[in-house]
Amino acid sequence: ETVKDVGTKIGVPSLTCTRFRPNVIIEGLEAWKEFDYIGKSFTCVPSSSSEEEEKKKGIKIKFVSRTVRCAGVGVDPLDYP
Repeated sequence: ETVKDVGTKIGVPSLTCTRFRPNVIIEGLEAWKEFDYIGKSFTCVPSSSSEEEEKKKGIKIKFVSRTVRCAGVGVDPLDYP
């Protein structure tokens, strides 16, 4: 939602996360809410996991900091000459 919000604010409604070369994509949050997770950890498990043993196999993810991007995000990777 953050990318959609940025696109709306700058007048580029077709803006996608590809432009920012993301490492991780988070869906289902309000715009800008992802920054509230910095410094927190989560364990990701398959949605079908119900047994405690299966849940222990999850992947732990820690949100360490915001990512500073290079000037390359100013160039649309899908805009070929």
